[in-house]
Amino acid sequence: MAAQRVPATRDARAERFPSAYFERLIESSPDIVIATDRAGTIIFYNDGAERNLGYTAAEMLGENVVRLLPPLIVDETEVGEAMT
Repeated sequence: MAAQRVPATRDARAERFPSAYFERLIESSPDIVIATDRAGTIIFYNDGAERNLGYTAAEMLGENVVRLLPPLIVDETEVGEAMT
């Protein structure tokens, strides 16, 4: 009979990978990772976002995420309504 693999629990993963590991992983990811609060204010902007979008974190933190959207594609009020 083949051994069954038991999925790792959240606690077991936390022991193997401390939160600092995941923070560094997300910060250094080549992919765009942006977090906003409920009002759409950018509160996290990673290295991948800097490289791909051309704005530094210093420029974008505290700005509304609508700043990153092309003006002809989305109406700002629709974005705000979708986020609530």
